[in-house]
Amino acid sequence: MAEIVSRITVTGARGFLGRWLIARARELDMDAREVTRGPAADTNSHARVGDYRQTPPPRDPSEVLVHLAQPNRLDLAVDVDEAIAVVDHLARQGYRRVCYASSAAVYGDKSMQAHRPNETVTARSGYASMKLECEGRVLAAGGTVIRLTNLYGPGQSDESVLSRILQQIPGTGPLLVRTVSPVRDFCWVGDAAQAALDLAAGRVSGIFNVGHGKSLSIGDLASTALEVAGEAGRSVEPEVPDGLPSVLAVDISETSKACGWVPHMSLADGIRRIMMDSK
Repeated sequence: MAEIVSRITVTGARGFLGRWLIARARELDMDAREVTRGPAADTNSHARVGDYRQTPPPRDPSEVLVHLAQPNRLDLAVDVDEAIAVVDHLARQGYRRVCYASSAAVYGDKSMQAHRPNETVTARSGYASMKLECEGRVLAAGGTVIRLTNLYGPGQSDESVLSRILQQIPGTGPLLVRTVSPVRDFCWVGDAAQAALDLAAGRVSGIFNVGHGKSLSIGDLASTALEVAGEAGRSVEPEVPDGLPSVLAVDISETSKACGWVPHMSLADGIRRIMMDSK
C-alpha cells in the first residue's frame, strides 16, 4: 500500500465490494470497522446504523473512511438529497481522508476514447448527477474519489451481465445475451478493493479511475466465458438487435502513478475463479 494506515472504517461493508475490501484490509492487519444497515458476524468491529449519518467518528486522527454505501438506482429527488447529506456529514467527521466510491458511468457511453479523470464531465442521468455532486463535496473536503468500472467476482449480483452469461454454462446451443456490441471495462473485485485501500491510504487527493484498463464487448465477454468452460464451439447470439454504439472505457494510468496500483487478475482467470467457487 502507498502508506501505512492501521485503522479504516467502511460504509456499506456488507455489499459486494465492501466484503472484499474488509477482507483485504484484515489480511493487511488493519483494524477494519464495518458500518452497515444490517447484521455482521463480528459485532466487535461492526456498527449497525439506520442512517449512514450515524457512522461513528474516527477512533484516532489517522483513520480513513471508505464510503461505499449509496443507492444504485434513484427514482426520487429525495434520494439525491439524502446521498449528498450523508457525504457532507461524513466529510466533517474528522477522518484523515474520505475515499468516495463513484462510478465510471458518470462519463456516459458516447465516446470511443478511454476517459481520463481530468476531463470535463456532463451528467446525462439522475444517477450521474448525484455521483458528480457527491464527488464535488468530497473533493472540496480534501478527499479522494474512485470511479469504478464494472466489477465482477464471487458474490456478484445474479443480475449482472456476467452472471447471466455464467448461468447458461454448462449448456448446449447458442448462449444468449441481450446485445453483443456494448463495450465495457470489467475489473476483478479484489483488484478494485486493493485500489480503494491504496488510494484511501495515499497522500494524493483527486479523482482516479479504477478498472482493468482494457475494455471488450459483451459478445467477447461471453466468448471468453465459453472458452474458459471448454465450450468455445457454442455461438453467442443477441436477444435484440444492437442499437446505437455504447462504449465505456477508462484510462487507469493516473491511478497507477498516484499509488502504484495495477490490476492483476486477467478476465479469463477471474471467470475461471468464479466457476471454481460455484462448484
